[in-house]
Amino acid sequence: MLDVLKVRIYPNQEQEIRFAKSFGCSRFVWNFYLNKTNTQYQETGIGMTSFN
Repeated sequence: MLDVLKVRIYPNQEQEIRFAKSFGCSRFVWNFYLNKTNTQYQETGIGMTSFN
């Protein structure tokens, strides 16, 4: 059986800014490589792996 623990944080202004920057960077990198993978698949018919 799995146990669940819900936690809520209340960041201050500086922490909110830092979280927003971190999540923005992560989203940018994810979308960049998603686009790269989709483009390569459309051009070659072969998707990217962790070794490409």
